[in-house]
Amino acid sequence: MSSRVRQLISSVFGTSSIKSDNFQRVNGSRRLTEAEVNDGSSTSSQLFSGTSDTSAESTAYPYTRPTFLFMDSEQVKQSRDQTKRPAVIPNDINKIPIKAGYAEVINAGKSLNNEDQAVAVRCVISRHINMVPTNPSCNSIERNGANNSEKNSTAAEESKNKLEFTYFGIFDGHGGYGTAVMASQNLHIYLMKHLTKLLDLGMLSKKVHSSYHNITINDLIIGALETTFFEMDDLIYQERHLCPNAGGCTALVSVLLDDKLYVAQAGDSRAVIIRKNDIVCMSQEFTPDTERQRIQQLALDNPSLLQKEFSPSQFSRNIWKKDLGKQVLRRTGYMKGWSPKVITCDDIKPPLICGDGKQACLMGTIRVSRGFGDHDLYVMSSNIHLKPFLSCVPEVRVYDLNDSEMSDNDILLMGSDGFWDFVSNEEAAEYVRKRMFELEQTDDKLVTISKELVLKARGESSSDYAWKRNSKQLGSYDDITVFVIPLGQYMQERSANVTPQTDEVTAL
Repeated sequence: MSSRVRQLISSVFGTSSIKSDNFQRVNGSRRLTEAEVNDGSSTSSQLFSGTSDTSAESTAYPYTRPTFLFMDSEQVKQSRDQTKRPAVIPNDINKIPIKAGYAEVINAGKSLNNEDQAVAVRCVISRHINMVPTNPSCNSIERNGANNSEKNSTAAEESKNKLEFTYFGIFDGHGGYGTAVMASQNLHIYLMKHLTKLLDLGMLSKKVHSSYHNITINDLIIGALETTFFEMDDLIYQERHLCPNAGGCTALVSVLLDDKLYVAQAGDSRAVIIRKNDIVCMSQEFTPDTERQRIQQLALDNPSLLQKEFSPSQFSRNIWKKDLGKQVLRRTGYMKGWSPKVITCDDIKPPLICGDGKQACLMGTIRVSRGFGDHDLYVMSSNIHLKPFLSCVPEVRVYDLNDSEMSDNDILLMGSDGFWDFVSNEEAAEYVRKRMFELEQTDDKLVTISKELVLKARGESSSDYAWKRNSKQLGSYDDITVFVIPLGQYMQERSANVTPQTDEVTAL
């Protein structure tokens, strides 16, 4: 980890809270050491990060598959078969929080590896023993040793000093698998640290926080997620040299905390709540098309970024030399509407963004506008750096699970664009509802549905070597990843205060 990131974390949590030099990379995952376990806090997580491909042991971030799949080297090899493209599912549903469903399929030849990564984590964080809030309105803290009141604290008081949340993430890599691997192994640990700080300050208690009239607990959780994304992108920048296949990745993260669902999106994956009579989209897809205004504004304010090679304006049609002196409709980053403009020589350049919808491309190079990494991405045969136009800022949406009673069949469906580019919200919802009813008494129904969904997007291999969903529709050639997360089951476990027995790694 870079010294700058290390100093930042130390300033927030204290030098004993996190020692980045003591992080151990075991099987490609970042693990915390015993020294950090004994620093006075109690932050733990059931960590599912990565199973290493032994052929890449020389790198700090070798190719991995999610640990909750429990794949040996032979199974990893089989999962990379791009002629059969098998659906990979967990061997043990009890190793995934709330028995969520998961399935993945490798691409049809776009890259040698499955560049999607996934993580499922149940986390428990506790307030540092020597951190006691004294004046919440001033955000001040006082360090005290253990006293009699602490020793005799009740179970209710202890619960105020502890926070549990369940975390799912999909990281869709491009240009290499490295960034997706780094994000899958580190992002939730950064989030745990930021939530620990809020817990130390006593800012996650509704009673304590009543004095903050303009800031809610939701605002604090959103802020923790946003800050976590910033620091993750900085870590990737600092450590990109440790992985020769860094590239970039999108990030879609879902956090179940108390009675709320938080979904943080930076990219073009998607999360959708599917209920009996309702579909709630929990994420917006960020592409050069959906972020045209932001990108064009940046280009207008910083023309040197384009090096006079691209036009920052959008025109209603392609512009040619014969259009000089003519008036053509255009709009800039500060316009939602269109206005006529007399064409000059400066306008006869390739557009900053070409194409529409999912096919929109930034400077002819990349089709996503948010995510992690891409720190060394340049326009081909030029010195134009694309990173200034790409954002790691997530959009965070919140869903109150108490607004209406959650049923056993209510789920959150998370998927990479390899799935959603071929299956609509409505088609997915109809299929999930049907199969949830048919498999009601089946213990592994969520895994079964996940597998069927990825195969639905993939299609079948045809005699002409094409992947087809049916006679008229091609299937997905991309990596496909799907989580089916039972929201009703989560609320039932929370009400019953049930904590499944799972392996844990302590993170302090």
